[in-house]
Amino acid sequence: MEGHAFAMRLTDNEFRLVADLSAKNVKPHDILSTLKEKYPKNVSTFQTIYNAKTKIRKNEHEGMTQMQGLLSSLKKGGYIYYYRANNLSNELEDLFFIHPTSLEIWQAFHK
Repeated sequence: MEGHAFAMRLTDNEFRLVADLSAKNVKPHDILSTLKEKYPKNVSTFQTIYNAKTKIRKNEHEGMTQMQGLLSSLKKGGYIYYYRANNLSNELEDLFFIHPTSLEIWQAFHK
């Protein structure tokens, strides 16, 4: 059954491992290696890891619009951001965001 979607699905423990490693910004290649090392019978592929990461992101932003999810991620990530919306249509017109470290570098080397 290797290569079949049913065989490549992640168990609850495997999914939690992928979620933990993803939260620590581990690369998918390393996640897959760790998964196969810890669970030798696992036949997952890179696509399985990418699908799991997508599912994790969707669960984090459940019940939010895409824009609310973006602003939530910016706030959680410690980004500095400004936005301007049209008062009549409530549509986003401008969005600027920058990581604090990037702002410090830009201020030090503005030319």
